[in-house]
Amino acid sequence: GRHPFVEGLYKTQVTSHQVCVKNFEDAREVTKVCYMMANRSGRKITKITTPILTDTPSVQGIWTPFLNLQHEEPFEVSILPPEMVEAASTTSTSTTV
Repeated sequence: GRHPFVEGLYKTQVTSHQVCVKNFEDAREVTKVCYMMANRSGRKITKITTPILTDTPSVQGIWTPFLNLQHEEPFEVSILPPEMVEAASTTSTSTTV
């Protein structure tokens, strides 16, 4: 038999990331791993040891390949009225993955 695992497939990389969930006690721990995988970029983790210096600094920040959003679907951002925000914060919600 194979051990249970969570596999993350990313648009930005050819490879995928897998995390074994064999010894996890409950679904909350598996949910944490799912959120961790969803929040990753898919790239290898590298530590930046030297400061990035340039003659022409940008006020927008350092360019990364994730800023190329030409092929992404457009999306809308809506602002909730304060009474809806307060109502959502007073009720408890549970999330299942």
